[in-house]
Amino acid sequence: MTKGNTPSEAEVFANSNLAKIEKWAKDNKMLFNDTKSKAMLITRKRNNENINIYLTGSGERTEYLGIYLDSRLTFDKHIKYTAENSTKLIYMLSRSANLQ
Repeated sequence: MTKGNTPSEAEVFANSNLAKIEKWAKDNKMLFNDTKSKAMLITRKRNNENINIYLTGSGERTEYLGIYLDSRLTFDKHIKYTAENSTKLIYMLSRSANLQ
């Protein structure tokens, strides 16, 4: 987690910290899977800048401990995802109940 007064400042801090982590990993003969890593800019501003974080991908939303988070820290995506899965489960249960 990195904090900055501006998105570009946060980008510099994040890339600096990631460079240190990569050096440590290389010294200890470890590799990070960059396809499993995500970066997300969290801000209150409506117009988000694009930031370039090296080693990780970025996205509009990410899943952490089963909860979908978006860049505005709202739970809209998580609620929509949960409702869709619940609807599918209810449909499957109703079909199963009608067969017996």
